[in-house]
Amino acid sequence: MSRNGLLIGASTVSVLIFAGCVAAPLGPEDEGTGRVRSTTSALTAEDCTSGTVGGKDQICHRTTSTTNAYTLVSVATQACVSAHTGHVGDFLAGASGCACVPHAASCTGVAVGCCNGEQCDAVSLTCQPASAPTDPTVTATIPVGANPYALAINRATNKIYVGNYGTGLEAGTVTVIDGASNATSTVTTGRGPTWAAVNTVTNQIYVTNYGTSPSPDYSITQIDGLTNAVTTIPVGPNPYFIDVNETTNKIYVSQYGWNPGTVSVIDGATRAVTTLSVTAQPENIKVNATTNKVYMGHVNGSITVLDGATNATTNISVGQRISGIAVNAVTNRIYFGLSDGSVTVMDGATNAITHINVYGGDPHVNTTTNKIYLTSGSGNNGSVIDGATNMVSTIPLNGPSNYMTLLPSLNRVYVSNAASTVGILDVVAGTTRTLTVGSSPTTLDANQSTNKVYVINSADSTVSVIE
Repeated sequence: MSRNGLLIGASTVSVLIFAGCVAAPLGPEDEGTGRVRSTTSALTAEDCTSGTVGGKDQICHRTTSTTNAYTLVSVATQACVSAHTGHVGDFLAGASGCACVPHAASCTGVAVGCCNGEQCDAVSLTCQPASAPTDPTVTATIPVGANPYALAINRATNKIYVGNYGTGLEAGTVTVIDGASNATSTVTTGRGPTWAAVNTVTNQIYVTNYGTSPSPDYSITQIDGLTNAVTTIPVGPNPYFIDVNETTNKIYVSQYGWNPGTVSVIDGATRAVTTLSVTAQPENIKVNATTNKVYMGHVNGSITVLDGATNATTNISVGQRISGIAVNAVTNRIYFGLSDGSVTVMDGATNAITHINVYGGDPHVNTTTNKIYLTSGSGNNGSVIDGATNMVSTIPLNGPSNYMTLLPSLNRVYVSNAASTVGILDVVAGTTRTLTVGSSPTTLDANQSTNKVYVINSADSTVSVIE
């Protein structure tokens, strides 16, 4: 969950394995639409019938063009049956349109590859996983500093940064983990390092220092990823949440709980700081680097949209405190978890909002499948939202969960629960499993380049490595 204060979460981690579907045993389905696919080399009448949405089928029609192998056509079901069955190379469009062939779709005679790294299976003639991933295991437990809290990963350098809050009364530290060897080094920060963000382009790491006693430490510690040299950047009161726009090299810091509200904008090239006024008590903050927009949630139940080009702001009330934010830069949709467990979806182009009645925790987006996963909060089940339809399905999480990370390449989601374990859900098979980690696991993050997941165990000051 979004850390509103310094409460350390529960004591387990659940890992969920997914392929863009809901958590129940499924047949061959399109990850984007749930449509049943043909296992032959061409569409069948059954495909056309089962794939109908609103009386229409979206078909990727094979052309003779060498530059545009497919054209997307929308036809009535009967037209699909009469004109496209038997046409080798046609398939029903999935979440990625005609750019690739969806999971379990016919893949013989097609001119594009399978989606999500899958391969054309020689037996079923459909797109299937290249190979089954090995069962995840805890491969290392790494000691870090006292009261570890912040976690960020530089996937380009394979370095993991763990902020150690300590007591908040003295200088904190960041433990830097070499992802290849698990060797560690220590960097000194300001008091109470709480949140961290990485610019993989510049190899700079930014850590908020939230400690307030014996005197306020209103600063950001900048760490050079190459040398571990540090620079202190003064900012506004109570710096807490932070995010980076790698395209513009701007860093955005919300002044947690401060009234009147402010956000600090740091120029990554010059370290110059611009302080902007926003509505009261800003908390969560997320950047959409594609549109150069920044989204903030506030204690008073409002959302601030910041234009990164002009620093102009727009305020939108949703009536509930924002518990978490996730951005799908592909669809330009922003998902706000609310304090009552529901979700508000914003259209990034218009700022129009849609409310989804679902009970869950913070949202997390898989941009490949356009699925949005929610932690379970105090319940035993989480939820998954289909980004195309806003339809909601339930996924088992083996108990209360507050923290989540996704590993799309292995079709897994990892969630922290309450018993020093990691639960694993295979969304395609509908199966779950658990792994034992350290005491009181909280924050976790995945290195998408190495397929390793790092879990902070707050009570014993360690980090578990899962691969």
